[in-house]
Amino acid sequence: MRGRIIKGIGGFYFVSRVPESYEIFMCKARGRLKAKNNILYVGDYVEFEKNENHDEYVITKVYDRRNYLIRPPVSNIDMIIIVAAPKDPLPNYLAIDKLALSCSYKGIDVGICINKSNSASEEELLKIRNIYKPIYPYIETDMMSNYGLEDLFNLIKGKSVAFAGASGVGKSTITNKLIEILSLDFAQKNKIEKILGGKRDEYMKTGNLSDKTRRGKHTTRHSEIIILRNETMLFDTPGFTSIEPPKMDKYMVKDYFPEFRKLTEGECKFKDCQHINEPDCVVKRALEEGIISERRYNSYLNILEYEEKLSNKW
Repeated sequence: MRGRIIKGIGGFYFVSRVPESYEIFMCKARGRLKAKNNILYVGDYVEFEKNENHDEYVITKVYDRRNYLIRPPVSNIDMIIIVAAPKDPLPNYLAIDKLALSCSYKGIDVGICINKSNSASEEELLKIRNIYKPIYPYIETDMMSNYGLEDLFNLIKGKSVAFAGASGVGKSTITNKLIEILSLDFAQKNKIEKILGGKRDEYMKTGNLSDKTRRGKHTTRHSEIIILRNETMLFDTPGFTSIEPPKMDKYMVKDYFPEFRKLTEGECKFKDCQHINEPDCVVKRALEEGIISERRYNSYLNILEYEEKLSNKW
């Protein structure tokens, strides 16, 4: 049978059978898979079957991954929604841009969700909107009023999606809301707990902001896929606040800034223009004219410097 790993606990893997149904099976990895030191990720597509004694299911094959992340260990993600808030906590633009670049480098689409929008002024929202709306799929939400929830689901519908961003921006609250309204099987978590002999009375805990730091207290402990309607798979992952950009040729960094690509196709004087001090640079001209964001350009310079330092280490 073909399935997808939706959760792993203590050497056991919970596999959702696809595409025929969303039955959940508890499996172990076949010995030869463990002998190869294969790490099974939440999101992996696998083959599984009953063992020779017909008393348990075993995973016999792991299919090639389209993409994967090591921290957290998840695979086959279609899109990552980077969640930020206009305040409490204030947006960290560099962290957002690093995360967006890293996802694009891995072949994962990026969306931007500005949550807690009803608590911000139009001026505060406009600052963020003007930066990201021209570049990535962009939505504004507020879970207190369900504002933007339909737009959010339309963006992720039919995809395997994870939410990422700083603690305290409302990722768990958004996830809970989607589960409450759109879960294909409200009993999914209870099924898993029942198999383990445990019990869970709530989907996930949400963390309040730390009074001292005004940052969120992280609450998610294990990676897990929540099955929503319309073949939508929602990754709930711990520690997914930032990803350092991967080591790459410094001349590649500009390729992961979509607004640069739109401007520079055949326009800059030099083919390998780094958009720093070169003459007749269309990106620098657009920066001076306010066509591209100064914050984004500063993120570009920061990431470029980071990549140069990485290259010097090797």
